[in-house]
Amino acid sequence: MILILTSSVALAADYDISITPIRDRITMTQQAQFLVTLKAFTKSEKFSIYSPDVEWSMPPETVKVFPTAPESIKLLITPTKYIVPGQYGITINVRREDPEELIQETVFVNVQTESGIISTYKPSIKADVDMPVSITPDRKLVIRINIENQNVLNLTDLALRIDSDIEVLNTDREVQLEPLEEKIVEFTYELNPLQKPGDYRVSFELLKENQTIDTISTRVLTVMEVRPVFEKEETEKFSFLKLRKELTLTSKSNSVDTQQIKLPVGVFERLFLSSVPDENFVKEDGKRFVVWDIELEPGQSKTIFITVNYRWIFYILIFVILVIVFYFKYKSPVIIKKEVADVSLKEGGISQIRMMVELTNTSKKAVSDVAVVDYVPNIADVEQKFVEGTLKPTKTLLHREKGTILRWELPELAPGEDRLLSYSIKSKLSILGSFKLPRAKVRFKHNKKGYVSYSNSLGVNA
Repeated sequence: MILILTSSVALAADYDISITPIRDRITMTQQAQFLVTLKAFTKSEKFSIYSPDVEWSMPPETVKVFPTAPESIKLLITPTKYIVPGQYGITINVRREDPEELIQETVFVNVQTESGIISTYKPSIKADVDMPVSITPDRKLVIRINIENQNVLNLTDLALRIDSDIEVLNTDREVQLEPLEEKIVEFTYELNPLQKPGDYRVSFELLKENQTIDTISTRVLTVMEVRPVFEKEETEKFSFLKLRKELTLTSKSNSVDTQQIKLPVGVFERLFLSSVPDENFVKEDGKRFVVWDIELEPGQSKTIFITVNYRWIFYILIFVILVIVFYFKYKSPVIIKKEVADVSLKEGGISQIRMMVELTNTSKKAVSDVAVVDYVPNIADVEQKFVEGTLKPTKTLLHREKGTILRWELPELAPGEDRLLSYSIKSKLSILGSFKLPRAKVRFKHNKKGYVSYSNSLGVNA
């Protein structure tokens, strides 16, 4: 009697377990095969599958199920020497991890003698997968599948299928197996170096005539994070007193990465350096560096534009030269300087001041029609006694607002000649604190052109 039973049980609203027979009619030397399919609907679930029956040998299995896709696992059940031909019900325990829960199901196996097997064999294939649990995307992935034909069929139309969340791993490969032949099928893949880190499903199936006859295994491949140093490409362009650099950075990381880019810089060079994006400066072990913190997406490139511009030195130098040229070209040939020579105090205040007005012809030619004018505030009077050897004022005038106006006239001032004018003023009352003396001025002709120069102003403090 041939018994084929498909058991599908809805255990709870958040997961589902179904058991389907692949081969439930065997001899004493064969293995019974059942396909367990597990589904998770709300969260990831972890299950342990084993059999408590000691008359049967079944390797325990542990499988993790994600809500995104169901997981299938093949159970291999081998009779022990205590089994005789007949029909058996075998208990399968499925233990849920969180929350802990035990589900028991019964599968039925029909054990026959060798003479009771019909002449037409069904394919019986054992397959084991050898693949790494984790890998970095910059390394080659090698997967080896050891397959064994466990009966006398000549299998020429088999195919191994790899189905994965990583597109490059999706593969179909034809396989031929001689009766009782065992062989290793190897797959080698180069992953995308920018493959995002994470856990990816990898399922292995065996097909015959494009129909799945065995779900070999479902594994989880962990792609790890890798963060190599940004690749750099630098170009330089020189022009007059100016250097332009372009530093292009490319990320070969498989996740968002931030790295600090450092370039050595001299103290003088730093003064004339600018960049886009803006730079920072640091000092390490006595050396100076210009630094940027750059964030790049996987595969992204970014260019830093650096400019070292020494033209400012040239511009400043030209400006200084022009200032000097204009100064010597347009400066007044006669310099007039006003000073206080002596101060007399009375009752704690200023009572008398002797003033000095100095004229200097700095040009190489004589100046003519020289007229010097100075002002004395109304708070003081000009003494009529002058120091011997000094030139007396040509005119002395009184002004309501400006006070006393002194005027000296000189017919000529020779090249390089200095002339000193001196006079004394006496305050009408003792001046406490300070007061300001106005500027003196000089009018003259040089190369038949009229010029006016002013002296400095003075503040006198008791």
